[in-house]
Amino acid sequence: MNELFEYEIVDVQAIIKKYLGGDSLTEVVIPDEFENFPVTEIGCEAFADYRYDLYCFDLEAAFNCNEKPPKEVYSVIAHITIPKTVRVIGEGAFLGLANLYDIKLPDSLEVISDFAFAYCRNFHKVYIPDKVRKIGDNAFRSPNFRHIYIPPSAVEISKDAFEYSCSDYTELSTKIILHISSNAPLNQTKELRWGWDNRELFEILYDYDEYNGR
Repeated sequence: MNELFEYEIVDVQAIIKKYLGGDSLTEVVIPDEFENFPVTEIGCEAFADYRYDLYCFDLEAAFNCNEKPPKEVYSVIAHITIPKTVRVIGEGAFLGLANLYDIKLPDSLEVISDFAFAYCRNFHKVYIPDKVRKIGDNAFRSPNFRHIYIPPSAVEISKDAFEYSCSDYTELSTKIILHISSNAPLNQTKELRWGWDNRELFEILYDYDEYNGR
């Protein structure tokens, strides 16, 4: 354990178990190693914050809170740097970080687990790195995502990966734009279409390749 992180060494790799910084920092840099072992995974609920969740449900508004809540009910973390050694982002790793608006996913990333970035209300755009092969259930569950860039490598995508925060959420005037490759595998495009097109809340553009190498 160090000052900001609880971690575990497993098979010569380090896993972040818990962020210990509380509300002391608005910008967090995750180390690329502990005890000379590379950090390869952000563990289950390592940064998860449930204060905003509870605040909204107290108002009987779930995550459909239109007014900005008081500062004390959500994490102050706005920017997170993930090292290039990380391959897995665990279940609910960054869940509920309502103030988070900037995070760059490393090129080493392969798996984005269930609820990894759920309810990150200020997160509007995300580029999924080229090595990612799996995006789990509700991984980016939020009403405020607008642009999501999905590489051809992501062959296992939950149909609920980019779901809104509640099933009866008021229809928004702006759709979520899913940018995929013109060379996307058939199972990816089929999942996207069967999962979302019938709800008319998503739009699929085959322009991912234009943004590759950004």
